[in-house]
Amino acid sequence: MRIKKLYVLIFLLSSCTIIKEQPKFVPAGDYTLVTLSSKYVSHTSTQLVYTVKILLLDNFLTLGDYSILGEGNFALSGNGVSAISNFGITQVNFLPVESSIVLLDQSGSYAKTDPDNLRSQLVSKYLSDCSQVNFFQLGGFSKGGRLFNEPVEFLTNGFTNAWQAPAQGLYTLAQQTGGQSNLYDAINTSVNSFSVTPPNATRNCLVLMNANDQASSLSLNSLLQNASSINMHVNLTCVDSSVNKLSAASLAMQTGGWLAVCNTPKQMVTVIGNWNRLTSGQATAYNFTVTLQPDIALSSGDEILTKVYLLNSSVNSAYLYVKIPENENAIAFFMAIEPAGLWSTN
Repeated sequence: MRIKKLYVLIFLLSSCTIIKEQPKFVPAGDYTLVTLSSKYVSHTSTQLVYTVKILLLDNFLTLGDYSILGEGNFALSGNGVSAISNFGITQVNFLPVESSIVLLDQSGSYAKTDPDNLRSQLVSKYLSDCSQVNFFQLGGFSKGGRLFNEPVEFLTNGFTNAWQAPAQGLYTLAQQTGGQSNLYDAINTSVNSFSVTPPNATRNCLVLMNANDQASSLSLNSLLQNASSINMHVNLTCVDSSVNKLSAASLAMQTGGWLAVCNTPKQMVTVIGNWNRLTSGQATAYNFTVTLQPDIALSSGDEILTKVYLLNSSVNSAYLYVKIPENENAIAFFMAIEPAGLWSTN
């Protein structure tokens, strides 16, 4: 009988994922690239020109940005031949915000992307810092999972700067995972929430994204229209590098936000650890011009995804997105960085 009980105990332990509720410390992060902005310059049927600003976050949160690289450290590859020019370093100032909304993806499981539940301590620190100067809302989202409310279960009653109670609720959210991602519906709730803020306010929606949208009733195009109507910036931190980069880049860049696609939990640590600075502080970024000669002729409505990477580096990946609309003016695109040897078409 004792042997049978032991087998049952081993089975139960092996079939469960134990999420740590309150980690005692957050480890050092890892070097992480973030795309801050991208701007169309010109195009013909055989050439596209654009400028970008990208940020390389240092692996230690207190050190800020890693800004000593040169043009020779960067390379490009993708659907055509690309070249870098006008390489330089620039200071970026983020507009102060009066209110922010933080949305955490509860779909699936933390087991792969954040087994030690580091996000709870990191977001708690962000709320503490944020509450000193502005107000916030905090919520988790999924459909068909363990949340009691959909599309978002908010831990705050409207905007607040009282951070202790919602911060403690983060550890409860860690036990409410499962279901499918309803990313677009969740972000769309922010449009309604921001309706109570001043018309000229800077509106930031910070999203920790586990997976591609699977269950929203709202389309990406409709979300983009709604977000643009109130000038809401969607800043995406993707904690799983298998997400669809085309749609993620489109959402972030077309709303004036930034995007980081993390390969490891350590890179997630770095990005969340810099959330406050990336929404209301300063950064030292690389800026340069990219000229792309695509494999096929460009025409109205084309969406192009191109990659850039750091040579001899394990830094995370990102992507370049451009869409040429009917009026022949590119409306958005996104530049991304990826380590050599890890090229992906996803």
